[in-house]
Amino acid sequence: MNYISIIDQLNLDIEAISDLDNNKIIRLQKQLKAKAVLENSSNLGQLASMIDELKDETIRKHHIFVEKHQWLKQIITGDYSNIPQSSIKIHHESIANNDSLKQFLAPYLKAHIKPFLAETLNKGKYILLINIVLSQRLFTEEIEQMIISFFSSKLNYAKVYMEEGKLEDKHYPVAYITNRNFIKCLSQYPNSFEDDINELNSVVIDIYNSKRKNTNNSTFIFTAKAMVAFGELEISNYMLKDVLISNAATAKPYAFKTGKSQKTKSGTGVGIWSIIVFLILMVRIATKVFRSDSSSPSNYYDQYDRINIGNTNENNKNILEAIRKIQEKKQLEQQTLGSNNSKNNNIEETVILKNNKTIKTITLPNIYGNRYKSKNHIRFIYSLKLKTKREDQEKNPKPTTPITAFTNAYPKTFNTIESSENRVNNYSLLKNNSNNDLVVFRLTQGIDQTIYIPNEETRYINIKQGDSLLFYTGQYFSPGRFSHFKTQTELSKLYKVKTFETGTNTEINILPFSQEVKFNKDFKTNKTTIDTFLRDHIKTNKLELEALNIDYIYTKWYKNKYN
Repeated sequence: MNYISIIDQLNLDIEAISDLDNNKIIRLQKQLKAKAVLENSSNLGQLASMIDELKDETIRKHHIFVEKHQWLKQIITGDYSNIPQSSIKIHHESIANNDSLKQFLAPYLKAHIKPFLAETLNKGKYILLINIVLSQRLFTEEIEQMIISFFSSKLNYAKVYMEEGKLEDKHYPVAYITNRNFIKCLSQYPNSFEDDINELNSVVIDIYNSKRKNTNNSTFIFTAKAMVAFGELEISNYMLKDVLISNAATAKPYAFKTGKSQKTKSGTGVGIWSIIVFLILMVRIATKVFRSDSSSPSNYYDQYDRINIGNTNENNKNILEAIRKIQEKKQLEQQTLGSNNSKNNNIEETVILKNNKTIKTITLPNIYGNRYKSKNHIRFIYSLKLKTKREDQEKNPKPTTPITAFTNAYPKTFNTIESSENRVNNYSLLKNNSNNDLVVFRLTQGIDQTIYIPNEETRYINIKQGDSLLFYTGQYFSPGRFSHFKTQTELSKLYKVKTFETGTNTEINILPFSQEVKFNKDFKTNKTTIDTFLRDHIKTNKLELEALNIDYIYTKWYKNKYN
């Protein structure tokens, strides 16, 4: 919907609009009809409606506001190709009623704000971009959500672009992530991009690591610039903020250096500089090659020759063997998990009778054994926390086939917690009274473990003093690339088993999360705000759980890994 300027259509000026009364409006309507007949105008209906609305003094002031702001007029009329970057100013004294003005502008901005932002970003007009975003006083909540959606899509595009290795070809399609004014745009909505930035930053760090042997490499410099820009981000998660600032300080010496004197200098590592980096790079290249020709795994070495890595001398043979094993793993994964409807997959289906009802359940396959399972799941736990925290749960999720009780919900990366239906010496009785299904994570020395416990079920599980436990509840568990509950999701704190009375009937009872209300009074304004939050409700018997801070643990791990 384009804004139509009454001043342009009827050759009026701002003063004439200010002085309009009912008689003048009637004369304008007659003038409009005569002009429409002569010019065969197609927008007569919209113009007539706009003139009739001029009887409202507030609406007249809104039109005057638009006419006084040429940049705004250009945006809502669709003519935003040549807006000067420094022209974005708001004459606040011209605003008659801020809420009413927002509603007046909303239908026009709804039609044009995303195309305008896209064109402005594509042309690299970052000052214009930040100046528009700073004009939040003119935006309804719906328009602000459209702006947030636009920037989120750009962050996700950059992540996928870089993950697919396209950064090696050209940088300019995602050059905006290195621009500080673009990052300042994100800072205007500090609670909206936490997940997007966290995921994109991880990809940037990985590429930075893989390229840092040559600090003159253009891709290395590009990622260093992105890290420096991310350090400017204002975000409500202070843990992530600290990490971004630390990474920016590490990358800054390499982001804007010039001259040939740095040619042989090795970059400061975000992590340990070693042959492992080279191995990871080889694995990624091999993975891309495999994906491009997954139907012909036998010709892998021919593909390897085509990408010109170099001679396969004795030292490289070990690397090639490692890559070959990775390819075998990829093949196995595709054959086994490619389709739940395949006749040849290893997903077991079980039919059980419960409460006089026949229920079909599935058992997810443990196709890798212990061979490829990670021994550190800190990033996974933090990602699960972020996903649980986000308010994007499905409102009307389609029911999923339940997982078989007391099996492993994450067999690709976790082992199964040893458990028993009957009491076993030094096993703890775990009761799921959370009103939802439950996944228990046991973090221990070696490969971590997990078990799926349906609602209102109990199980004796093997835990020991010093283990860490995490309780994840929800409904409609969906196995996939990132397995999760679709709705009613909650994630407990991470707990360490501080004391454990061996030889006794130890017990953990998982109850529904309790809601607490906190009143915050601001003594300066004498206003009180109310915050509601959920708190874990876990009862124990003859063992003690000590709560740990997931954010702190993740931040410490992140800094150790990348600095």
